[in-house]
Amino acid sequence: MGFTAWLAFVYLILLTLTIVSFLRKKNKVGATLLGLMFLGIFALGYLWMTSPM
Repeated sequence: MGFTAWLAFVYLILLTLTIVSFLRKKNKVGATLLGLMFLGIFALGYLWMTSPM
């Protein structure tokens, strides 16, 4: 599998864990996972825009 497929798999797991944690009223864990996802998306977007490829 390529990098994009692994990344999609990781984000699917993070999304599932975030939803489960919010449903179980673990708001701090859910917010942390959601923040981690946003930071990852921001970092990848930044690298995509600034990469000389």
